[in-house]
Amino acid sequence: MRSSLSIANGLTFARLIISPINVWCILEGKFVLSSAIFIIAVASDVFDGIFARREANPSRIGGILDHSADCFFVSSALLALAIHGSVPFLFPILVVFAFIQYVLDSRVFQREQLVPSKLGRWNGIGYFVIVGIVVGENALNFDWISNLWIRQTFSWVLVVSTILSIGERLFLLRRGNVREHRS
Repeated sequence: MRSSLSIANGLTFARLIISPINVWCILEGKFVLSSAIFIIAVASDVFDGIFARREANPSRIGGILDHSADCFFVSSALLALAIHGSVPFLFPILVVFAFIQYVLDSRVFQREQLVPSKLGRWNGIGYFVIVGIVVGENALNFDWISNLWIRQTFSWVLVVSTILSIGERLFLLRRGNVREHRS
């Protein structure tokens, strides 16, 4: 019988596998299919956490894998959306940089747990939300969303909050307090 952790990791791997398919869908304008993939990605993210928590001792590797899958899914989708002209090109670059900084600052390669921040957590949620908004907007032909600048405004708010999150982690690292700054 498989453990909860292996189910969680399987769901996480599924998110990694569907990410390139989602990029292709966005670049080819197949937004209905991309919306379905987005829903699968969000569901896999929710359920991998549930299965991992059922395991009394979730693994450090599982946490890194989960965050990596999240980063790969949203940053690749944001890159495709940037190529599509829907979000700023700076956005996916900052997302990848913030994730790399998060992993390195947490010292996971020294066998320590990831150290989240409140702003970083909200940004992570926001990255999924903006992908969902843009993909859903295109799938449903809701042009009024982009006409009202909702998408662009939200994208730039996330760009600024990502820069602030990166700055916060740099400030805390410089002070030596990254380990103590928990959500």
